[in-house]
Amino acid sequence: MAGRKISQSNQELWLMAKNWLASTNVLPQGHRCYDPNPAIFDLAHSLRDGVALCQVANCLRPYSVRDINFKPQMSPFLCLKNIRGFLHACVNNFGLKESVLFDAHELYDVSDFAKVVVTLSQLSKCKDALNAGLIPFPSDRAASLSTQYKDEDIYGNLEEIALTKDVAEENVYDAVTIEDDTKIYDDVVALKKRIGLYKSQNAHTSKADEKRGYVIDELLGTEENYVEALTTIKEKFIDQLQDVLAAEDIKKIFVNIV
Repeated sequence: MAGRKISQSNQELWLMAKNWLASTNVLPQGHRCYDPNPAIFDLAHSLRDGVALCQVANCLRPYSVRDINFKPQMSPFLCLKNIRGFLHACVNNFGLKESVLFDAHELYDVSDFAKVVVTLSQLSKCKDALNAGLIPFPSDRAASLSTQYKDEDIYGNLEEIALTKDVAEENVYDAVTIEDDTKIYDDVVALKKRIGLYKSQNAHTSKADEKRGYVIDELLGTEENYVEALTTIKEKFIDQLQDVLAAEDIKKIFVNIV
């Protein structure tokens, strides 16, 4: 990363995470974890949709994450759902403490990739990982690194890089259920806050940035309308028909909604 001095110890720690993920041998060919010379953002970005993490969890213990969307196409809702599935497995299947987990938004927004590395380090030391013959990181000799690397600013601009990705290519309209509409709304609100903060910190924008901003605003507006439509369908139709139609008939009528 230009303009930054990255200590060898810190550089090695996130590379240890990359190598540990690759050692599971469950990730698809061409995944960034197999890249011999990765950039830190490339690794972070490759994990943002949660798919690789869910695959690793299921490698350690089959069916620990049962509901995975393999093609989230960077949809905030679908990616965050995958990530939350992984985090749930970390606690309920692998015995990790809540205190060592990153927040789903911290990975999707790449706002604290350091915490993601901490979680992966703890996961590498769980019983299932050790029984699978995977080598935990860091080693006892380098254990002190886990308390050192977080103080150095090697992850500082990852969130900015992620935010400036072309969001126009995102597909946010995969099938979701009506029960998920509240979570979609929460994720949309969180994304709006994040974008608002970024805009306030970068008041002087180029024309390209302004165009990107218009696209983001349009996507967010469409998302909000979509959530409102789902809510209306639920309240005005599905709820009203619960006592009239059989559950199977409702599922057929409102396919991909209930």
